[in-house]
Amino acid sequence: MQTTLLGLAIAFILALLAALIGPYFVDWNQFKPQFEVEASRVLGAPVRVEGALDARLLPTPTLRLRKVAVGKPSDPGRIAADKLDVEFSLGSLMRGDWRASELTVDGLAVNAGLDERGRIIAPSFSGGFNIGSVSIDRLNLTGKVGLYDTASRTTIALDDINFSGDVRALAGSVRGEGQLSYNGERYPFRLSTAQIGDGSGTRVRFGVEPGARPLSAYLDGVLTSVAEAPQFEGALSVVRTASLKSSPQGAVLQTPWKMTANVRAEPSVAKLDQVELVYGSDETAFKLSGVADVRFGASPLLHVVLAARQLDADRLLAKEGATSEPAQIVASLRDLVRDLPQPPLPVQAEIGVDSLTLGGRPIQNVGLDLSASKSEWRIDKFEMRAPGATQVTLSGIAAAAGFKGAISIDSADPDLLAIWLQGRNDAMLRGQRSLRVRGQLNVTADRVALDDMNADLGSGELRGKIGWVKSASGGSRVETELTTASLDLDATIALAKAAMNAQGGLPSEGSVKLAATSAKWAGQELRPFAASFAFTPKTLTVDAFSAGAPGGMQANGGGAIDFFDATGKINIGASDVGAGQIVALLSPFVPELASRVQSLGDAGRAKISLTAALDKAGGGRGKARVTLDIDGTQIKSNTVLSGSPRLDEVRAVNLDAMSRDEWTIETKSLFPKQTPLLGIIPLGDALRTLASSEAVQLDLTASGAPRAPLKFKATVSGDTIDATAEGRAELWPKDTQSKDTQGLTADAALTVRRVNLATLLDQPQAANVSLTSRLVLSPDEIALRDIDSRVGGARVRGRLSFGRGDDPAIDGELGMDVLDLGAAFASAIGAAGGDPAA
Repeated sequence: MQTTLLGLAIAFILALLAALIGPYFVDWNQFKPQFEVEASRVLGAPVRVEGALDARLLPTPTLRLRKVAVGKPSDPGRIAADKLDVEFSLGSLMRGDWRASELTVDGLAVNAGLDERGRIIAPSFSGGFNIGSVSIDRLNLTGKVGLYDTASRTTIALDDINFSGDVRALAGSVRGEGQLSYNGERYPFRLSTAQIGDGSGTRVRFGVEPGARPLSAYLDGVLTSVAEAPQFEGALSVVRTASLKSSPQGAVLQTPWKMTANVRAEPSVAKLDQVELVYGSDETAFKLSGVADVRFGASPLLHVVLAARQLDADRLLAKEGATSEPAQIVASLRDLVRDLPQPPLPVQAEIGVDSLTLGGRPIQNVGLDLSASKSEWRIDKFEMRAPGATQVTLSGIAAAAGFKGAISIDSADPDLLAIWLQGRNDAMLRGQRSLRVRGQLNVTADRVALDDMNADLGSGELRGKIGWVKSASGGSRVETELTTASLDLDATIALAKAAMNAQGGLPSEGSVKLAATSAKWAGQELRPFAASFAFTPKTLTVDAFSAGAPGGMQANGGGAIDFFDATGKINIGASDVGAGQIVALLSPFVPELASRVQSLGDAGRAKISLTAALDKAGGGRGKARVTLDIDGTQIKSNTVLSGSPRLDEVRAVNLDAMSRDEWTIETKSLFPKQTPLLGIIPLGDALRTLASSEAVQLDLTASGAPRAPLKFKATVSGDTIDATAEGRAELWPKDTQSKDTQGLTADAALTVRRVNLATLLDQPQAANVSLTSRLVLSPDEIALRDIDSRVGGARVRGRLSFGRGDDPAIDGELGMDVLDLGAAFASAIGAAGGDPAA
């Protein structure tokens, strides 16, 4: 008995050793033909092992295959793998269950799709083996999957897949997670499947997690097969989370959005109901709802219709920390479309909003039609009704590089439109009845341009281009080239200012070219008109300037100034200039003075030369000099404005700072006899009366800051007068609006060395009058205080004031040491100078 038991033990040990050691000495590759035949019979599909085959029984049953393929080489549903390693559970095999502790497949290649009738083309297993009965504790896959549609001849390639999960036979489920590459981008994903209760379908949960893009998608529903064609019914959601995106201006926070829908899909079409799109944070988001459908086949298309009754863009932009500037509509629209994910099939989307609040005002009837191909998104049509009864229509291509398309603007009230665009009430298009603009709009990250522009400002068509570019220094550059037969400069300048303010203010550099057969400025007709100039933070260059006017006036000019080096000169000259042209030139700047010139009537013609020069003066200051020469029949004048502004003010072209610096003006003017131009200066009417038959010389020197009180000295000389006034004056005091004195106030010591008042007073003894006094000019009166005068042989002291306005009054007190009672009485009753026979 002992011998028998010992023999059995030895036999068992030998068998165990053979099971453990034997496989290492067996060449399993010699059994590949038998393995391929048996595997093909079990699976019901051809199996071929082109690489090595290896097997182990202990410690766990293991099978290793290399270069294995299932299916015929021409089979569209063929499966292939570079490596297949399976480790079976020994206990489960002994119980008759197929359970793998671990299955690893590397280099897997699977092709599946739909035929022309929408039926599934996938690996087919017609053998008696039930693959669904296999359980896998650990499943590791790497490889690629090709999905194709025969009807549309399209293929989706999912590359570089790696998946880890498990398979449960009883529940018929697969669970796991992994990553895949599509169109060169990496996407993490999760997958779980399970048989539904009656076994008629499979519940599928598939989610794509955020990867390189902050975009995720989730699909949850039931997949069934009807007549070998797949059908799906469930829910779909696509989410973009808030994230930072790099840009030339730094990191930019992307607005989150979410789209949800119920889906019913079959091979030829898919219906999406209860579609909801939420753009932005929940409490301030845009919320739109609608429907969608997807057409598959030879001409696939996703068609989406979304709508909302009322949206508030101001709240959304405030929440996102952005400004609700209406002028940024195009850039915002471009960014919105650019950030949309690139769809795998063509798209048509229709979005409608009844009312959208932007810039504090409602925009009506906002419509956006989008379409997308595999390479780009396109704005087929964007339209809205903006303030000012303005209809805006836009269409074009919105790619990553920017937007390019056509734009049209028709406004019945451009003034109200400008107020809305600028976000303030200082409108500059007063009196503009209508506005029509057509052109090609180009918007990139650093450029906004309107090319092939055709604008009607009410006075004629304006053609050309205008653009804004962000410069390397952080500022902006304007590029403008416009031509027209008839140009309204006031409206054009106002429109340009509105556009510039909408883009963030005046540009730091630019180039402008204007050419018009006829132009109007401040009511003055210029024929022809041409200007070409360029400016940078350092320089101003006037390449050419020319303007003509009825009556023969012709102006030309040019030059350049380098503000950084504080050098340069610009000159503008005009010939045959009349008072009307002077009024037009002065009206935009000093309307009160222009009004006085206009009231003088015909003041003759003149030749005018204006020169502005800049040079260095040392000590960190520049030397600025502006010279105005007038040579006419009624006046000959030379005026020089000079100052020494700081170089940093000059280089920054800081006009506000320079206006606080001290400047000196020196003028020498000769007025011929009876000239009406004397009326443009204070007390000029009196001077014209006194110098009725002689020329008058006016010399004036003033110094100080332009907006502060000035020190001045004025001398008037001629055959009948020699007088000097010296003191302080303020040209534009803040508390006066008087047109009679052009806002001028003065307090000066007046010295009249001689003046002939004989003609004015009709008294021979007044032929030689001298006087000292304190002259005070105010908006209400002209006052002579502390008068000390010599009239003939009499000395006169006292005060006088002359009221200004429509009802002037004279008030004063005079005392004299000698009085001719007869002459005084005759003057009082009006007899002096009368006809003795009357």
